[in-house]
Amino acid sequence: MKLPFVMAICTLLALTSVSAAELTTVTLLDQSGQPLTDVIAHITTGGEQRVVLALDGNIILDGTLVQSPFTIHLEDPNTEGMDYFYSGKLDNTQTAALPFIAIAPIRGSVQDDLANLVRGAQLEFDCDKPTTLAFPEKTDKYGSFTAYVPTGRCVIAATNGDVLGTVTVTSVRGEPQETMIVLNQPLSAQERSLYIFGLLILVGLILYFMGTRTKKRKRTVVQKPKESRELKTILKTLGDKERAIVDYVIEQNNVTTSSKVRHALGIPKTTLTRILDKLEAKRVLEITREGKLKRLQLAEWLKK
Repeated sequence: MKLPFVMAICTLLALTSVSAAELTTVTLLDQSGQPLTDVIAHITTGGEQRVVLALDGNIILDGTLVQSPFTIHLEDPNTEGMDYFYSGKLDNTQTAALPFIAIAPIRGSVQDDLANLVRGAQLEFDCDKPTTLAFPEKTDKYGSFTAYVPTGRCVIAATNGDVLGTVTVTSVRGEPQETMIVLNQPLSAQERSLYIFGLLILVGLILYFMGTRTKKRKRTVVQKPKESRELKTILKTLGDKERAIVDYVIEQNNVTTSSKVRHALGIPKTTLTRILDKLEAKRVLEITREGKLKRLQLAEWLKK
């Protein structure tokens, strides 16, 4: 695989803006110590995200990441979902080797014994492999949840306070899986009391930390960019999935990548490719291809 000329020039320009002492070369390794090559690294730190191609199993990070907590998701373009995960921080060195755990995406729902979706159901994940992954604590307003889990066996439990349900999933790296939890095991009075007591403690801790964070920094409100008259007209002509993709691009300040769209909206790769081609043909989106990476932005004539 060959790095495109434009990407090479951009990389050189980026490196010249940072002194050599501020650069850290990071080697990406799987749990057996083998380099992870031909992957796309999605790096998140301080609320900011960046995407880096890692063709040879190495990425170069600037000093803003040294000693700052960050997460990296690695994407193999040959699979449907994210494939590897790392969470931590770097020491103040110029070289580092990071061990990644293999992961898989899970989409699930919680239902009662009458097949009604249960929103706000409490969730608990118990996986055989240790992980620093953050799991959702409850279902959304549609009774659903999404998560990344370490490959292998995980038991997912759900409860509404009166009834419990569990499911066991065995996941394969990068392969999406759908599951359903049915609440069909009544809790005893003692179990309900323990559940309520634990829930009260959890709510108290959440409120405490939210109050602390509010004092430390002011909340920023992300406003959706204003839609032009032309864009409003075009949106009315789009299908549901086309509209959802365009809305997501707009929410990302009119610039994002196809992989982010795929994971945020849960659209299969082949379906997404077909829809993006249509949106490009309609001159709704402009697509820039950098190797296997596709950068999406709203067409210029729709921004005016």
